[in-house]
Amino acid sequence: MIKRLFAPIYRHVLRAPVWLAVWAWVSVTTFNTACADPVYQLTQKYFPQTDRLGVFEGEPLAASVYAGERLLGYVFRTTDIAPIPAYSGKPITLLVGIGLDGRISGLEITQHSEPILAAGVSEKDLKRYVHQYQGVSVRERVKLGGAQREGYVTIDGITGATITAMVMNATVMKAIRKVAESRGIPSVSYTHLTLPTKESRCGCRGAGEH
Repeated sequence: MIKRLFAPIYRHVLRAPVWLAVWAWVSVTTFNTACADPVYQLTQKYFPQTDRLGVFEGEPLAASVYAGERLLGYVFRTTDIAPIPAYSGKPITLLVGIGLDGRISGLEITQHSEPILAAGVSEKDLKRYVHQYQGVSVRERVKLGGAQREGYVTIDGITGATITAMVMNATVMKAIRKVAESRGIPSVSYTHLTLPTKESRCGCRGAGEH
């Protein structure tokens, strides 16, 4: 009689370790999947404090980055916002992070079809170029090379790939401004970026160009 009365309790007690094991496995699997996600890995590099990444949503598409419940900033893919054709005729995808102060917290090229990048530019050259954008603000205007100019941030281009660098610059700055405006990140007025012409992208060569 007593055994029958306590049988349901025994069953729940015996099953508890099984459910705990399942819950632990699901939690670890979810965590490992998130950590294996290259977008999340780069986000952690851009925002070392982050422990949570939202989904890509809104207009334009961007994902919110959090530390607990505190919003740190946003990450986005440039091709979702400003898919400007580069030298190959296809856009270059960069994953960019922007903080609530309007400054770029990090960016990396995640996909491209540029023959000049595949054959003529070293990994060191490429990293040197993109890392110059670290800390650049949505409020600032960027120019490639030449003498310092008041009101501009000067970025060194990529030797032998000037058009590619120009397109990436225009893509990044146009995209961060759109994200900043849509998410209420303070900015000031700015002039429109001058994009390379189709003729330039298709092979018109000049000093230091393709």
